[in-house]
Amino acid sequence: MAPSATKKAPAAVVLLGMLLFGFWGAWRWFNVAGGPWEAGHSCSTLIACKDGLCLIHARPKAGADLAEVPGYCSKRCDTDADCPADMACEALPAGISNKAGDHLPMIQLPERLCVRGGRSSPEKG
Repeated sequence: MAPSATKKAPAAVVLLGMLLFGFWGAWRWFNVAGGPWEAGHSCSTLIACKDGLCLIHARPKAGADLAEVPGYCSKRCDTDADCPADMACEALPAGISNKAGDHLPMIQLPERLCVRGGRSSPEKG
């Protein structure tokens, strides 16, 4: 084996190790700083959200059509009880998609997720 090839191989391994350690450190810092965040927190990318769902569409009120809003974290759900108080559990609405600007995983799209503004206000009595 040529002497130059043996010197380059350890350098590449060290560089790869430093990159992996840097990535791990950045991820740990992100977790310590409070992220990834729960449903309802603001976001601009799916990596910021605990469940990997960052939406830019919500309902202005229950039953209304979807409208663009600042990004917020969502999560998979089965019932409204699984969602924060200002969100409702809905089957994946037609207006929410990667093509529409929402940040969703490329595979295993949720069947149901928490959507802001979908829940009716409780009646006061």
